Amino acid sequence: DFYDQGRDTCREYPSGSRRQQELYFEGQSQDVSESGSRYSTSYPLVATFPNMTAWWDDIAVLPGSTEEFASSNYDTTFARVKTYSALSTVMIPLYNYDKGNDKLLAAFVGFEADGMFAGYGGCWHNYSRYAFWMSSEDNGAFELRPELCPLGKYGFDARCRGWYADGKRKAMSVNRTALHITAPYVFAGTPITGQSTSSPLIDPQTQEHVGQTIVDFQPGPIFRSLRSDTTMLAVGGFPIMITPESDILGHDTVIGPGFSLNGETRAIQDLLQADNAFESILQNMKAGNSGSGVFTSTAGIFGSSPELLN
Repeated sequence: DFYDQGRDTCREYPSGSRRQQELYFEGQSQDVSESGSRYSTSYPLVATFPNMTAWWDDIAVLPGSTEEFASSNYDTTFARVKTYSALSTVMIPLYNYDKGNDKLLAAFVGFEADGMFAGYGGCWHNYSRYAFWMSSEDNGAFELRPELCPLGKYGFDARCRGWYADGKRKAMSVNRTALHITAPYVFAGTPITGQSTSSPLIDPQTQEHVGQTIVDFQPGPIFRSLRSDTTMLAVGGFPIMITPESDILGHDTVIGPGFSLNGETRAIQDLLQADNAFESILQNMKAGNSGSGVFTSTAGIFGSSPELLN
């Protein structure tokens, strides 16, 4: 179990392993500039297999670690790691505070300049798995940033994930403090399906987009609150919960009839097999409006003309 694994391995000091808790970072060392920025890839000359990826493994040799490169708090890879490390006094105590099964899974930052991923996800969290992440049809990374993550390339890059791309787009086009909530998806390098919230890191002086923060969670409390024995529904009714925006694959379902986060993610239209009348209901739901409507489903488990309150 994800929670049990994290909770059991992070035992309390002095008899346990709390002293081993520390933030980590992972960043690719191929195709980088003098400052550590990385905006393209030489694939397929590199990263055609996990063992053909290369990663920074020594802070002392990070780009910008020498004094002549000292500048802002995020201009070089070294500066970004150094600045982020200061958050360990906040992030780890917050992670340890909640010992329940519904605690947040992890918190990270993805950086725009080099795709570096830094954060904390428990004592058990092993960042070596990121070499095995591949840009694929299933995750749609090659559509988001083809110059960084062409189809078939190995090596995790935060900028090639939907939570990063959608969060950045929303922040840059609508609201620079916008909070983006993803549809359920499979977390990189794990079998876990969950959701993430992402918000932008914006330099308040230059308005430059530095990166995106992310908090991973599983919506267990939401599921339990919408169980049939706790939620009043019409006879034969069923709860639906979707995200305001679909992901790169067009998926948006959080809660729906016959849907499980342990399976494949789905678009609510596909799950319900609804007719065209459902489209206006769906748009009202995503806009946060209230109302009611009738649509016909051919899924075979809801009846011929279920009514949906939104």
